[in-house]
Amino acid sequence: MQLARSTGIRIVAVWLAVAVFFSAENILVGAARHRPFDWQWDIFHELVYWLVWAAFTPIILRAGRRWPLGPGALPRVVAPHLGVMALLAPTQIVIAYTAHYLLLAVIGLRPAVTLGAWLGGLGGGIVWGTLTAFLYYWLILGVHAAFVYQRMYQAQRIATAELEGRLAQAQLEALRLQLHPHFLFNTLNAIAAFVGPEPDRARRMIARLGELLRRTLDSGTAAEVPLARELDLLAPYLEIQRIRFGERLHVEVDIPAAARTALVPTLLLQPLVENAVEHGVRRQPGSATVRLHALPAGERLRLEITDDGPGPPAAGRDDGIGLANTRERLARLYGSAHRFELSPAGAAGTTVAIEIPLRTAEGA
Repeated sequence: MQLARSTGIRIVAVWLAVAVFFSAENILVGAARHRPFDWQWDIFHELVYWLVWAAFTPIILRAGRRWPLGPGALPRVVAPHLGVMALLAPTQIVIAYTAHYLLLAVIGLRPAVTLGAWLGGLGGGIVWGTLTAFLYYWLILGVHAAFVYQRMYQAQRIATAELEGRLAQAQLEALRLQLHPHFLFNTLNAIAAFVGPEPDRARRMIARLGELLRRTLDSGTAAEVPLARELDLLAPYLEIQRIRFGERLHVEVDIPAAARTALVPTLLLQPLVENAVEHGVRRQPGSATVRLHALPAGERLRLEITDDGPGPPAAGRDDGIGLANTRERLARLYGSAHRFELSPAGAAGTTVAIEIPLRTAEGA
C-alpha cells in the first residue's frame, strides 16, 4: 500500500507540473496576442484536464504491464492497446469537461446551460481532445516502457556483476586449493625420510603439519587477510622446515608494525617461502638463509622473499606450481595494479618481489 500511495503521489505531481506548464503557456501566449486573461480556460481547465489524466494514468500503466512493449512484441500487443486507447480517449475528454462543469457548479459559477447542452457545444473540443488523447496514451506507454527497461538493464548489470564476482571468487578459491596437494606432497615426502631413522623428528613435523592445516582451515575463504594473520599461517610451516633442515636453515623476518595491518592474498607467503626453501636451501649442502621483508611505501606494499641459494632457474624454465599459482592469483585480484618479479639476489640467491596496492585491515 505504501508503494502504491507513493506512486500515486508521483503521478499527481508530474501531471500538476504539466498543468502549470500549459497554464503558463496560455497566459504568456494570450498576453503576446493581447488577449484578455481568462482564468477559467487559461488555468482552471488545464488543472482539471491534466488531473483527469493523472486519474487515468494507472489504467494505462496497468495495460502497459499486461501487454508490455518491446522488441518482437509489437504485433502481439498493438491490438489490445488500440482497444484500450479507443475506449479511454473519448472517455477521458468527456470526463474532463464534465468535471470542469460540475466543479464550476460547486463553487457557484455553473454555466447558464445544462450539462448536456454545455457538452454539446464543445463537440469540436471533444473531437480534438480524443485525437490528442491517442497521442498521450502512447506517450505514457513509451515513458513507462523506458523506465521498465532501464530498471531491467540496471538489474541485469547488477546480476552480471554479482555473477562475475562469484566466478572470480570461485576461480581464486580453486587456485588456492591447488596449493594444498603440492605442499602436502612435499611435506609428506620430507616426513617420510625421517620416519625410520629419526621417528621423533618425524612426529614433531607431523604435529606442526596438523597445526598448519588447522590454521589454514580456520582462515576461512577470504581472498585477503592482514599480513599479521598471514604470518601466523606461515609460522607452522617455518617450524616444519626448521625441524627438517635443523641448523642449515636460518629465517629472518623484517616486517615493521606499519606493514602488519596491510591486506595481502591469503596463503601468499607459504608457496613463496616454500620455493625459497626447496630451491635455495635444499639445493646446497651448507647453511642457507631465507629473508622476509615488507615495506609500505605511499599507496603500495612491497614484499620480498630472498634466499642465498644457487639463484633463480635458467630462462625459459617453468616457475613450478607455487610461483605460477601466485602469479595467477595476483593477476586476478589486482590486474595491472600489481608487480611480480623473480630476479637474482646479488652474487648468489634469488629474490621474489611483489608490489600490490596498500590497503589496511582497518579500512577494508
